[in-house]
Amino acid sequence: MKTELREALVSLKDEFSKAIVIHQQWRGKSVKEFFLTYRPLVSALLRKYPKFMYKGVSVLAGMIDGEMPFEKELIQARILKLILNEDSVVLLPRFFHRFLNDVFGIELEDGSLADCVIFFPRNEWYAEFKICHQQNIGANLNEIKNNPDVVFMVLDDANINNSDKFAEHLAKRSLRWNISKNTEIIICDMNGRGCWKLKKEAQSENLPLFDSSAATSILVPGRRLRIDELNSPTVLLLYLDELKTVNNNDVIHYPEYFVAENEIYRVEANEHLLLYGGSLDSSKCRREYRDLSRKLARIGRRALNPANVNQLYDEGEIWFKLVTAVVEFESETKTVLYPDISARGLAEKLGIEYYNIHEILP
Repeated sequence: MKTELREALVSLKDEFSKAIVIHQQWRGKSVKEFFLTYRPLVSALLRKYPKFMYKGVSVLAGMIDGEMPFEKELIQARILKLILNEDSVVLLPRFFHRFLNDVFGIELEDGSLADCVIFFPRNEWYAEFKICHQQNIGANLNEIKNNPDVVFMVLDDANINNSDKFAEHLAKRSLRWNISKNTEIIICDMNGRGCWKLKKEAQSENLPLFDSSAATSILVPGRRLRIDELNSPTVLLLYLDELKTVNNNDVIHYPEYFVAENEIYRVEANEHLLLYGGSLDSSKCRREYRDLSRKLARIGRRALNPANVNQLYDEGEIWFKLVTAVVEFESETKTVLYPDISARGLAEKLGIEYYNIHEILP
C-alpha cells in the first residue's frame, strides 16, 4: 500500500519544529551554520525522512524540479556503496535549505548540505563527491569548505602502471594537502586500476574505520598519514564505465524520479504545476520561474520549472504526462513562454486545469 507523503512530512514537522526554540535567529543564516549547530538533529531528521530506492540508491522523497542531484553523483553513490559495503547510502538534494526551512519553520538562505550521507548503526558520515585530474586532487580538497567526514574522488586521467608506486606518489603529494584529522579520503581510478583510502592514524572514535586487513599500507612519516589500497569489487568497473559516459552537467531526470517515487508514495492530484510565464531567453524570467517554484514548494506544491527542462514544448510526452495544471503568471518583462500558444490554450490542448498564479499564491 502506498504511503501518504504529505502526512508523513506533516508528522516530521510536528516532531522536529519544536526542537528550535528561537526560530528568528536563523533568518538569513547558512545551511552550514545550522548544520554545525544542530548536526545530531539534522541527522535524526534524515534517518526518518521519507525515502525510496532510485536506480540502486536511496533518495529523499518530495524533491522538486531544480533540486535533483547530478547523474554523476548518483553513479558515485553506487560506487561508494560497493567500496564501503554499506546499503545505507542516501543521496541528498543539490540544495537543502528548503527541507530544513519547511521542517524546522526557519528561514535559512539558499544552500547545500553534502552530496550524500551514510548511516551506520550509531553514527553517520557526510560525504562529498569529486571527479578530477590527478594533478588537481590537492586543489579540490583545499576548496571544500564544509568539513565532510569523507571525500570520495574519482580520477579521470590517472596513468597507473604500478599501484604501489602510485600509492607512494600519493603519499608524497598528500603532505601538501589540507587533510582534517576527522576526514577520510577515498581515491578511485576511473579505469578501475586501483582504489585507495587516506586517513590520519589518530582517528576520531566517533567515526567507523574501514576493514583494511587485506589492504597494502604506506605510512607517511611525520604526518602519521596512512594510505591503504582497497580491494574493490569487479562490478565496480561497470559503474566506472557508466561514469565515463555521463555528461557532468546532467541532473537526474525529474520525470523518472517522480514516476519511481509515485510507486511508493501517494501524492495529491495537483502535485505538478507547469509554470507559464516569460521567455526563457531572459535571465530575469529564469529567476522568476526559480523564485515561484520555491514559493510553491513552501506550501507543499511542486512545480515544473521550464527553465530546468530542455525544449519542454518539443519534448512533450514524458514531461506533459506529469503536468496536472498550467499556472500562468505575468512576467515583468512582458514576454511569454511560448509565442505560438497561450497558457490557457496549452491547458486545453493537454486536457488539464488552468490557473492564474494569484489563485494559488494570493
